[in-house]
Amino acid sequence: MPRPTPRDRRDARRHSKGFTHRETLVMAVIGVALVGLLLGVLLPSLLGPLLHESSDTVQFQLRSLGGAIEEFTLENHRLPASLEELTRPRPPTNAPYLKAIPRDPWNHVYAYAIVNEATREFRITGAGEDGRFGSDDDRVYPEQRAR
Repeated sequence: MPRPTPRDRRDARRHSKGFTHRETLVMAVIGVALVGLLLGVLLPSLLGPLLHESSDTVQFQLRSLGGAIEEFTLENHRLPASLEELTRPRPPTNAPYLKAIPRDPWNHVYAYAIVNEATREFRITGAGEDGRFGSDDDRVYPEQRAR
Protein backbone atom coordinates (compact mmCIF):
# COMPACT_ATOMS: atom_id res chain seq x y z
CA MET A 1 0.00 0.00 0.00
CA PRO A 2 1.47 3.36 -1.03
CA ARG A 3 2.20 6.04 1.52
CA PRO A 4 -0.23 9.00 1.61
CA THR A 5 1.15 12.15 0.06
CA PRO A 6 0.68 15.62 1.57
CA ARG A 7 -2.01 16.23 -1.03
CA ASP A 8 -3.90 13.10 0.08
CA ARG A 9 -3.76 14.27 3.71
CA ARG A 10 -5.07 17.73 2.75
CA ASP A 11 -7.92 16.18 0.77
CA ALA A 12 -8.75 13.89 3.69
CA ARG A 13 -8.95 16.89 6.02
CA ARG A 14 -11.30 18.64 3.62
CA HIS A 15 -13.66 15.69 3.60
CA SER A 16 -13.46 15.03 7.34
CA LYS A 17 -16.64 14.89 9.40
CA GLY A 18 -15.89 17.98 11.57
CA PHE A 19 -17.46 21.44 11.30
CA THR A 20 -15.95 24.30 9.32
CA HIS A 21 -15.33 27.67 10.94
CA ARG A 22 -18.35 29.11 9.14
CA GLU A 23 -20.64 26.35 10.40
CA THR A 24 -19.34 26.78 13.94
CA LEU A 25 -19.93 30.55 13.76
CA VAL A 26 -23.49 30.08 12.49
CA MET A 27 -24.24 27.63 15.31
CA ALA A 28 -22.81 30.07 17.89
CA VAL A 29 -24.97 32.93 16.57
CA ILE A 30 -28.08 30.71 16.64
CA GLY A 31 -27.22 29.59 20.19
CA VAL A 32 -26.79 33.17 21.43
CA ALA A 33 -30.07 34.18 19.75
CA LEU A 34 -31.91 31.30 21.44
CA VAL A 35 -30.47 32.14 24.85
CA GLY A 36 -31.46 35.79 24.37
CA LEU A 37 -34.97 34.77 23.36
CA LEU A 38 -35.33 32.50 26.38
CA LEU A 39 -34.07 35.21 28.75
CA GLY A 40 -36.44 37.73 27.17
CA VAL A 41 -39.37 35.43 27.83
CA LEU A 42 -38.37 34.01 31.21
CA LEU A 43 -36.73 37.00 32.93
CA PRO A 44 -39.91 39.07 33.36
CA SER A 45 -41.74 36.10 34.84
CA LEU A 46 -38.85 35.44 37.23
CA LEU A 47 -38.43 39.08 38.30
CA GLY A 48 -42.17 39.86 38.48
CA PRO A 49 -42.69 38.27 41.91
CA LEU A 50 -39.67 40.15 43.30
CA LEU A 51 -41.10 43.47 42.16
CA HIS A 52 -44.53 42.65 43.59
CA GLU A 53 -42.88 41.55 46.84
CA SER A 54 -41.34 45.03 47.26
CA SER A 55 -44.72 46.67 46.68
CA ASP A 56 -46.36 44.32 49.20
CA THR A 57 -43.63 45.15 51.73
CA VAL A 58 -44.27 48.89 51.32
CA GLN A 59 -48.02 48.42 51.80
CA PHE A 60 -47.43 46.30 54.92
CA GLN A 61 -45.01 48.85 56.40
CA LEU A 62 -47.36 51.74 55.66
CA ARG A 63 -50.26 49.92 57.34
CA SER A 64 -48.07 49.10 60.35
CA LEU A 65 -46.96 52.72 60.71
CA GLY A 66 -50.54 53.90 60.28
CA GLY A 67 -51.77 51.47 62.93
CA ALA A 68 -49.10 52.62 65.37
CA ILE A 69 -50.06 56.26 64.77
CA GLU A 70 -53.74 55.47 65.29
CA GLU A 71 -52.97 53.60 68.53
CA PHE A 72 -50.82 56.52 69.74
CA THR A 73 -53.64 58.94 68.91
CA LEU A 74 -56.22 56.89 70.82
CA GLU A 75 -54.04 56.76 73.93
CA ASN A 76 -52.73 60.32 73.84
CA HIS A 77 -55.64 62.21 72.23
CA ARG A 78 -53.28 63.80 69.73
CA LEU A 79 -51.18 62.86 66.73
CA PRO A 80 -47.47 62.18 67.26
CA ALA A 81 -45.23 65.08 66.32
CA SER A 82 -42.94 62.71 64.39
CA LEU A 83 -42.53 59.02 63.62
CA GLU A 84 -39.66 58.90 66.13
CA GLU A 85 -42.16 59.60 68.91
CA LEU A 86 -43.60 56.13 68.24
CA THR A 87 -40.31 54.51 69.29
CA ARG A 88 -40.20 56.05 72.77
CA PRO A 89 -41.23 53.98 75.83
CA ARG A 90 -44.82 54.47 76.95
CA PRO A 91 -46.21 54.02 80.43
CA PRO A 92 -47.07 51.72 82.14
CA THR A 93 -45.33 48.98 80.11
CA ASN A 94 -42.40 51.02 78.75
CA ALA A 95 -42.98 49.24 75.44
CA PRO A 96 -42.84 51.54 72.40
CA TYR A 97 -45.51 51.55 69.71
CA LEU A 98 -42.74 50.53 67.28
CA LYS A 99 -39.29 49.13 68.03
CA ALA A 100 -37.84 51.03 65.08
CA ILE A 101 -39.04 53.11 62.17
CA PRO A 102 -38.80 50.88 59.10
CA ARG A 103 -37.21 51.91 55.85
CA ASP A 104 -38.78 50.96 52.55
CA PRO A 105 -37.33 48.07 50.47
CA TRP A 106 -35.05 50.55 48.67
CA ASN A 107 -33.72 51.90 52.00
CA HIS A 108 -35.57 55.24 51.85
CA VAL A 109 -37.29 56.86 54.83
CA TYR A 110 -41.05 57.34 55.00
CA ALA A 111 -42.41 60.89 55.20
CA TYR A 112 -44.99 61.64 57.89
CA ALA A 113 -47.18 64.72 57.78
CA ILE A 114 -50.05 65.99 59.90
CA VAL A 115 -52.72 67.02 57.42
CA ASN A 116 -55.31 68.33 59.92
CA GLU A 117 -54.65 68.28 63.66
CA ALA A 118 -58.28 68.98 64.55
CA THR A 119 -59.61 65.97 62.66
CA ARG A 120 -56.48 63.92 63.47
CA GLU A 121 -55.79 63.38 59.80
CA PHE A 122 -52.27 62.37 58.81
CA ARG A 123 -50.42 61.04 55.80
CA ILE A 124 -47.44 58.70 55.43
CA THR A 125 -45.68 58.64 52.08
CA GLY A 126 -43.13 56.20 50.69
CA ALA A 127 -40.92 57.66 47.96
CA GLY A 128 -40.80 54.43 45.98
CA GLU A 129 -37.93 52.94 44.08
CA ASP A 130 -36.72 56.25 42.61
CA GLY A 131 -36.38 57.79 46.09
CA ARG A 132 -38.16 61.02 45.09
CA PHE A 133 -41.35 62.19 46.72
CA GLY A 134 -44.01 63.43 44.33
CA SER A 135 -43.27 60.94 41.54
CA ASP A 136 -45.54 58.27 40.06
CA ASP A 137 -44.19 55.41 42.18
CA ASP A 138 -45.02 57.00 45.57
CA ARG A 139 -47.17 54.99 48.00
CA VAL A 140 -49.46 56.84 50.42
CA TYR A 141 -51.25 55.83 53.62
CA PRO A 142 -54.12 56.16 54.03
CA GLU A 143 -54.80 55.44 50.37
CA GLN A 144 -56.34 58.44 48.72
CA ARG A 145 -59.75 57.81 47.25
CA ALA A 146 -60.81 59.11 43.84
CA ARG A 147 -63.20 62.03 44.08
